[in-house]
Amino acid sequence: MYNANMPPETKIPNNQDIDLALKEFEAKSTGQETGKVNEGPKTPETFDTSDIDQALKEFEIKSRTEQKRETPETSKDSDLPKMVRFVIKFSGGLIQDQKQAEYVLLGVVILIIIVILIIVLKYVI
Repeated sequence: MYNANMPPETKIPNNQDIDLALKEFEAKSTGQETGKVNEGPKTPETFDTSDIDQALKEFEIKSRTEQKRETPETSKDSDLPKMVRFVIKFSGGLIQDQKQAEYVLLGVVILIIIVILIIVLKYVI
């Protein structure tokens, strides 16, 4: 339905370079050299699992080391309020503990109140 307007598969006649490249690709994708005869697809009896086993061992080692990595300080302290964690996270390292973050938030609130009072008093009076 979607490919109703697609032209039929185009075949290029007598193009030896493409045929040779396709044969080389097929040989490499099955793990064989280009001079060997294609033995067909590998069956479970002939398939070598040593590469898979080695990759699995490497993955297990890597995942263990990643699990042992120290988590960031803000995610450890789940008892911190979300706003405090937000300020610590996005401060770029300037704010390092809860007390400093709370002072920053208090300063922001005071600044917002002053701006609102200035706007209200300017238009009311």
